[in-house]
Amino acid sequence: MRKISTLFILLNIVVSCSEDDSINGQQPAEFPTNITLSSQTAEIGEILTINGNEFLTNETYIITFTNNIIGTITEISSDFIKVEIPNGAISGNIELTFNNETSIIGNIEIISIIESRLFAHNSEVTPQKIVEIDMNTGNEINVIANINHTNNLSYFNFNSSTNEIICAYTDNISNIPHLYKINIANGQTTSIQSNRYENWIISDDNRLFAHNSEVTPQKIVEIDMNTGNEINVIANINHTNNLSYFNFNSSTNEIICAYTDNISSIPYLYKINIANGQTTSIQSNRYENWIINRN
Repeated sequence: MRKISTLFILLNIVVSCSEDDSINGQQPAEFPTNITLSSQTAEIGEILTINGNEFLTNETYIITFTNNIIGTITEISSDFIKVEIPNGAISGNIELTFNNETSIIGNIEIISIIESRLFAHNSEVTPQKIVEIDMNTGNEINVIANINHTNNLSYFNFNSSTNEIICAYTDNISNIPHLYKINIANGQTTSIQSNRYENWIISDDNRLFAHNSEVTPQKIVEIDMNTGNEINVIANINHTNNLSYFNFNSSTNEIICAYTDNISSIPYLYKINIANGQTTSIQSNRYENWIINRN
């Protein structure tokens, strides 16, 4: 009888402990369900609401946009999370990470609000200057930077990822070519020794390309903006004509330029695909100063 009582007591202890573990033990939180986005389009800085069930206000969630850009969560409740669209976010998938689990919860189009500013180079003063111009009046608003040398600047582009004007010059004394960067936020200028290139052009994703006409065949190359070094050859040019009026077509990922055939004197529009190096010549009328709207 004593053995039966002892066994009964032990059984009660085991059951009691099991119940305590069930009550007091931490159960793994479930991933939220029924997730939807409040909008399929948004602007940088806008607040996006992620609706769903079983969000926990005392837990950590991570909202990640395309290119691993993490948004700032501004509010959380049991049935929604509000997140600010971060700088650098681009159109694409949105991911939610919780308890080491990551899931795509939707797709969004980021609408870029472009603030256009006009800059110009004044080479007729000492020192030379980069200035900002009011597009409504034509007047100079302020001086962005003083140029700390007297060399001629050319092939101006803008790098939106670093807020810098990118151009080139060849030193008057040493005859050494340079890549030149001018930060429009603080006026800082940087000279980086480079090889001799022409027709520098920046793509919409801020890659720098240049034309090397001093080799045979001529080449389109990509340049590292931090070192001035050539990264790789994009395309070999299958003719010896002079290229000019370089632009970038973001819809087709192509450099667009022009040339006139040395023998026939026929003008052409010339396309260079930066993804595969394919080149295309299209007979055209004679034009100058080609320009693409890249918005």
